[in-house]
Amino acid sequence: EYLAHILSSPLDSVRREPDLLTAEHTRLSRQLSSVAFSEYKTFLAAHASCKDIRSNLSALSGDVSALSSSFPALQASLSALAESAQGLSSDRDTLLRVLSQHEQLIDVLDIPQLFDTFIRGGYYEEAMDLQIHVQRLPLRYPNMPIIARVAQEVDASAGLMLTQLIHLLRGNIKLPLCIRVIGYLRRMGAFPEPELRLVFLQQRDVFLSKRLDAVAESLAITPGGSAAGTPSSSMMSVEYLKKYIEVSREHFFDIVTQYKAIFSDSQPRHHGHHAAGPSSTSATPGGLAGHPARPASPQQTHARMHPTIDDVAAVNSILTQTMYYGMSLGRVGIDFRQAVAGVFERAVERIVKTHMAQGIDAYVAWATRNSSGNAHPATGSGGSLATKQPPMALMSYPPLGMLLNAFLASLNQLRLLPCLAVQAPLAEFMASSLRLAASTTADLARHEWPAWSDGHRTEYEDFCRVFCDVVVPFVVHAFEEGVYGGLGLDAHLGGGGGGGRAQRDGARRRGGRVGRCSKRASRGCPRRVRAVGRVGVGGASACGRCGCCCKCCERCSSC
Repeated sequence: EYLAHILSSPLDSVRREPDLLTAEHTRLSRQLSSVAFSEYKTFLAAHASCKDIRSNLSALSGDVSALSSSFPALQASLSALAESAQGLSSDRDTLLRVLSQHEQLIDVLDIPQLFDTFIRGGYYEEAMDLQIHVQRLPLRYPNMPIIARVAQEVDASAGLMLTQLIHLLRGNIKLPLCIRVIGYLRRMGAFPEPELRLVFLQQRDVFLSKRLDAVAESLAITPGGSAAGTPSSSMMSVEYLKKYIEVSREHFFDIVTQYKAIFSDSQPRHHGHHAAGPSSTSATPGGLAGHPARPASPQQTHARMHPTIDDVAAVNSILTQTMYYGMSLGRVGIDFRQAVAGVFERAVERIVKTHMAQGIDAYVAWATRNSSGNAHPATGSGGSLATKQPPMALMSYPPLGMLLNAFLASLNQLRLLPCLAVQAPLAEFMASSLRLAASTTADLARHEWPAWSDGHRTEYEDFCRVFCDVVVPFVVHAFEEGVYGGLGLDAHLGGGGGGGRAQRDGARRRGGRVGRCSKRASRGCPRRVRAVGRVGVGGASACGRCGCCCKCCERCSSC
């Protein structure tokens, strides 16, 4: 610019230029001196700063060299940081997704607790639905460990539900609840159908056994089947059997009804005897016949308890209740009445034989202690054998009267339950008992007969005559006519039936005819009375000869 100024200026101006430059130099020198004087501190500071800058630039040059050497390590660290940041970023994304699905995850994690709550609260329908939902989750999410763990916890709790459902069958539950419980077990698929039937029967058997054990405990019956207190053992046994039959009838009928209502006969029926002892002609429902865990049958229970019962009236009462029990079970195909008949027959036979044996033992004991001199002479006539009451002649012979009373007491027991099956053994036992009594009567004079006076011999002969002509025929008549209505005892006594025939001959000698009403002979009399000396059905008097009430048949000679 200065050169362009010089070239463009006139000559005069160029000539004056040195003077102008000198003047300008002088002016600038003065200004510089003035500035240096007024701003000397600034110059000093600038000089110090320049000095520092030069020294710092030297140090900076060394630091830059060191920084340049640390760049590779820094680069490696930055690479590691980038990788770590990438992992953190992935985790952050995962957490963000978890946060967005937080409510759904909580619902899944609460499934085991909710399932357990349903089970403990008895909400089995909801628990089954929840279990089905959980079983589908692993199929939808196969690679999720949390889903697998939830499914495992639910399966573990399902075992508790299975146990509770099985224990429900041990309680006093009705048919609707039984149907629901078996439905739940079927949905769970824990048992195949045959095993499910068996489980049902086993658990109901446990319930029935507990109820029957409670009956025994309430009456202090020992496990062996005898009452705790011996003085009242018979009453305790009767009471136990009555309560046993009542409880067994009520609950066993319910169990069979529940079984038949729940399980259809999809499997073949099995014919056989159930625990309750069905008759050979009845068929049990499918599965019942093969039930291994069964309570003591009525036949076993009766056989265990009957030996402590000494009254036929009690046996008859128990028989009536048992027959009603069997009849009620017959409606569901389990009629056990034929199976228990033998138990009652043996009980009746035992009681009657015991009473007869006691009378014979007392008579034999009397004969052993006394001689024929104790047999007082007869003071009355032989009496009529066709009357209802024993002949008055026995009043003169107390031992024979006691013997006849023993037989009649036994027959009165038998009349309450005259089982045809025990007629033959009782007839044989009675015949042997009468033969024993006759032998004992003969032994009274076997060794002392030669030393007796004629009076003693006459008394003994009268005693034997009363025994043979009164006691024996009356006992035979009471048994064959009063109890069994003509099924004779003569064949067991020997000699062609002397006792019964002697009585009939006596009736003929009294001018009467031995008659038997046509209805009685044909077993057609609807009001038949098999008692001797008792009032007939409907208040009619009973005929001692034919055993019929006089209002419904022809009168025989004794009537």
